[in-house]
Amino acid sequence: MIATGRRQNDFLLLAEQWLPASPEKLWPFVTDCRHMNFVLPAWIRFHVVDPRIEPLATGVRYRYRLRLHGLPLSWTTRIEEVDAPRFFADEQERGPYARFRHEHTYLPRSGGTLTRDRVIYRPPGGPLAGLANAVVRRDLTKLFENRHRVLAGLYASGGDPAPRLAEGPGRA
Repeated sequence: MIATGRRQNDFLLLAEQWLPASPEKLWPFVTDCRHMNFVLPAWIRFHVVDPRIEPLATGVRYRYRLRLHGLPLSWTTRIEEVDAPRFFADEQERGPYARFRHEHTYLPRSGGTLTRDRVIYRPPGGPLAGLANAVVRRDLTKLFENRHRVLAGLYASGGDPAPRLAEGPGRA
């Protein structure tokens, strides 16, 4: 399920997916930013800038380079909250958005996990941000559709996705 909306000057995206694995099994995969290459669509050329990846913790910063619609972008996020293995939130410190916060929640449900992503964002452009949102909303929706498809495949049997990860990114 993917839904979008608006709250004052911000836009919202809520994405939910059930996976047949516990939050404890999902946590190592979802908190390693290098795995973003496995879940992002191929049209987002994504690269982690820092070769040394720190364990997820409040205050940790991650730097990325990506190419979106042919435009090269730099992005720095900061981990704002962590409650392992149930929740973490990151916020853009530097990047293309006027505001971007991504909350990741992992709730035990029916022998697996309900993953819930809440993205609160504001495109650049001040009063014209609403116009830019048509493209941003479409791109974010496609990104989460791709991620849901890839994660469903990786965790289809409820097992460890590590052997499939060794084969390379599973982009659609």
